[in-house]
Amino acid sequence: MRPNNSKGFTLVEVMVSLVVLLLVFLGLMQGALLAIDTNVQTMLRQDAVDFGMAQMQAARDAGYASLSGSPAVTVTQTKTYRNNISVTFTSVRTVTTLDANNLQVSVSVTWPWRGQTYSFATATILSNL
Repeated sequence: MRPNNSKGFTLVEVMVSLVVLLLVFLGLMQGALLAIDTNVQTMLRQDAVDFGMAQMQAARDAGYASLSGSPAVTVTQTKTYRNNISVTFTSVRTVTTLDANNLQVSVSVTWPWRGQTYSFATATILSNL
């Protein structure tokens, strides 16, 4: 017990307050790391969507005649980000004949990130009319 005329904090009070601050800062750091990882995943997904849509636009520009009966086409693109992190996006375009005048063009993009493989897929129908 402290005498009535003493002022200031005891060593125990200072240590307890430092532990509380440490726990708060650890929580804040974990939240910041989670936010950074989510931003990177979102950036990679947006780059995959852009890459896939560019492949889809190339298929549309090629036209019905050149796509009819074509085999699956695989295209890869490696993009380097900050800190020399490289990610390889792989696009696979497949063409399916629906009937005599319609083709379905599907583009699937995959990319690895932290031991997992993520994907994005899109499809469209081209007519020969």
